[in-house]
Amino acid sequence: MPEITDDEIPFEIPSSWKWVRIGEVISYQNGYAYSSKDMSDLKIGYPVIKSGNLMTLQVVINSKTSYIDKPNDKMLESQIKKSDMLMCLSSQSDNPEPLGKTAVYRYDFPALLNQRVLKITAIKLEMVELLYYFINSHYFHYNVSHQGGGSAQANLKLEHVLNMLIPLPPLKEQKRIVAKIVELLPYCDRLIK
Repeated sequence: MPEITDDEIPFEIPSSWKWVRIGEVISYQNGYAYSSKDMSDLKIGYPVIKSGNLMTLQVVINSKTSYIDKPNDKMLESQIKKSDMLMCLSSQSDNPEPLGKTAVYRYDFPALLNQRVLKITAIKLEMVELLYYFINSHYFHYNVSHQGGGSAQANLKLEHVLNMLIPLPPLKEQKRIVAKIVELLPYCDRLIK
């Protein structure tokens, strides 16, 4: 990862925090390019998670979801399981908003990752929740929206994601921040409604 320069730093953070690139605190896996002939018409087997399944901050499997009945070994390399974080790297013409949004896969059964969806794993398990909230923040999405390129379909390059800066507090403070977010989110939801 390239060294962080002073002119990249967007704002001041407490002295006990540090700026890091996302690529320094995650590992990642790209999805697989499935063809229509791979899909099962019976809606059985492994659901294939595409950008359209990340319409909110959670993965939604619905009637439009495609399935692979008998995946080969190469397809199984893109398998996802409960608690994996998934990031949308492409928008869709009917919903450009998901670009860069990250959802947590909460189903008890495995699924397969489609191309242009990125599986993100925090290097330290205790960072998962803070990373999830940070990646779905207005700060992150504002920066992501200026990185997407393409014509009818905006695309986010993996290198842009990996080079994004995040402010990283010490672990005890991370836990306090996440606890406060969890406490305040129901109030925010009520205000929005």
